[in-house]
Amino acid sequence: MNRLDTGVWQPGPAMPDFPIGRVDVWLAVLDDELPGNVVSLDELERSRRFVFEVHRQRFLGARSALRCILARYLRTPPSQITFQ
Repeated sequence: MNRLDTGVWQPGPAMPDFPIGRVDVWLAVLDDELPGNVVSLDELERSRRFVFEVHRQRFLGARSALRCILARYLRTPPSQITFQ
């Protein structure tokens, strides 16, 4: 979700652009259900290091949200994004 000038959070654009001088701010609810097959095997392995399930789910939610947001800008499937 992103916040427009109305002060209310709105769903973000499906295909955002990159205008000069603009900063986009997104809100992700980490407790929402995760989209399937978005995170990498490495991210799944990292999530297993968390002691508490709630932290594991929030980590996966954050990584999924990051991938989904970047995928909109890059116009590529979230699962195809790699981090180095």
